[in-house]
Amino acid sequence: MKKPSIIHKSGEIMKKIGSLLAIGVVAAGTVAALAEPAMASDYNRTVRICNHANERIQVARVLDESGSMVSRGWYGIDNGDCVSLVGRFMRIKSASHTWNFRDSYTTQFCVSREAFRIYQPSGQASCSTAGGYMATFSSVPAGDGVLDFIPGPAQD
Repeated sequence: MKKPSIIHKSGEIMKKIGSLLAIGVVAAGTVAALAEPAMASDYNRTVRICNHANERIQVARVLDESGSMVSRGWYGIDNGDCVSLVGRFMRIKSASHTWNFRDSYTTQFCVSREAFRIYQPSGQASCSTAGGYMATFSSVPAGDGVLDFIPGPAQD
């Protein structure tokens, strides 16, 4: 009677495990793709915001999603924490201060007091329909890599 080959059985088991892992990776990729729409745009840029303002800050962002502008917010960042966000324009504020990126231009986009996602946020009509208000945003400076932005305490 021939003994079963341990190597042969291990190979079969590894093939089955490999197949299950591949299915899991594909499924996880599908879930991840559904969670956040692709932001394929040369205008969007990653900004790493580290809060040193001695108070909680809020961030709203405007990004280019498949050729359409969308504003989203608010992202809360506690003092001492860092968060990376992708956007074309951002509004960074606290209860007592608003920060702009150095040497960037500002423009108006629609925001809301509560969590929001507003399509075509530069138009007053779409802003009114969304129940929002126009607020000043700062353009994210162009460049390669991640931009570090560190809001410090407000200077009076």
